[in-house]
Amino acid sequence: MRPMKLILFFIGVAVIGALLWGIQTGKIFDRGPISHEFTGTLEEYKDGALIVNGIYTMESEGSSPQEITAVRIIVAPDTKIIRTVLTLPTREELAKTNGRFDTEKLARADSEADLSTFQKDISGVFGIGIFARSNENIIGKTVFTASEINYRTVIRP
Repeated sequence: MRPMKLILFFIGVAVIGALLWGIQTGKIFDRGPISHEFTGTLEEYKDGALIVNGIYTMESEGSSPQEITAVRIIVAPDTKIIRTVLTLPTREELAKTNGRFDTEKLARADSEADLSTFQKDISGVFGIGIFARSNENIIGKTVFTASEINYRTVIRP
């Protein structure tokens, strides 16, 4: 009788493991869309928060197109700020391409920044690209606290 109990025990453990795996991966009890990042254009910086027009970066593929949404992103004291400086092509290079260039091919330099550097970079200039991450699922939220913000600024050679 003991071998039968042992077999039933292992079958039970396997079934529970399969259920937990199915729930965790969303195969059972789908949790719906998940996003931990919001990407958009800075519209305003006021009182420690960014107003950004953009879209949620979805973690699952096959998501339907989104409408541009205005979101208030709170910059907490522990929010990590990354500054990406893109170097624009020279006038000569732009003349060869009729003013067109691929931003992914531009020379870039990433560095950590503080809030004062961020404020100097954006002072009076809006339209800066913002990539904000959160530790929680932010899908559908219009206000969230960022764990990390990456912003892009450009310089001319």
